[in-house]
Amino acid sequence: MIHFLSEKLKPDRIYRSIEQIDFRNLKAQGIDLVLLDIDNTLVHHGFHHPDAYARKAVETIQNAGLVPFIVSNAKPSRARSFASGLGIDCIGMANKPSASGLLRACRQAGFQPSAAAMVGDQLFTDILAARRAHILAILVLPLDSREVWNVAFKRWFEAPFLRRYVKDQSLWPQS
Repeated sequence: MIHFLSEKLKPDRIYRSIEQIDFRNLKAQGIDLVLLDIDNTLVHHGFHHPDAYARKAVETIQNAGLVPFIVSNAKPSRARSFASGLGIDCIGMANKPSASGLLRACRQAGFQPSAAAMVGDQLFTDILAARRAHILAILVLPLDSREVWNVAFKRWFEAPFLRRYVKDQSLWPQS
């Protein structure tokens, strides 16, 4: 059971931050759609509006010829407010780790799951949802260690898996 769960939670790639992802390389590999988590991926947890870091990330994705798309478990009103500040589409209450929100985003954007990548900071939501949807799973380390209690609680359970993955040099693309 642990091995099965370990494989389902294992990202395809790990980066310290979204800034380190080579989106042009992803485009060259056939990726056209980048699904993005909000909290601790694009902004510090709880921010309701994009900051310069989030705007730069979206601009970098677009400049690489990719379509950025927010897929968040946040309330739809917050996800819409955040995404509209970036001029991109979104799905709120995506119910990650269910694959349904990611697959709905692919349909809405007009791409097959095989042409999508999910970028997020949580194994139990973002990475597991990507695995279930057969979408490239990219883990970024959280922007901030201060989080709401329920996320901090999940991190405690993610920690043993994350320690194993972080040690696996094959998951860290060489730049």
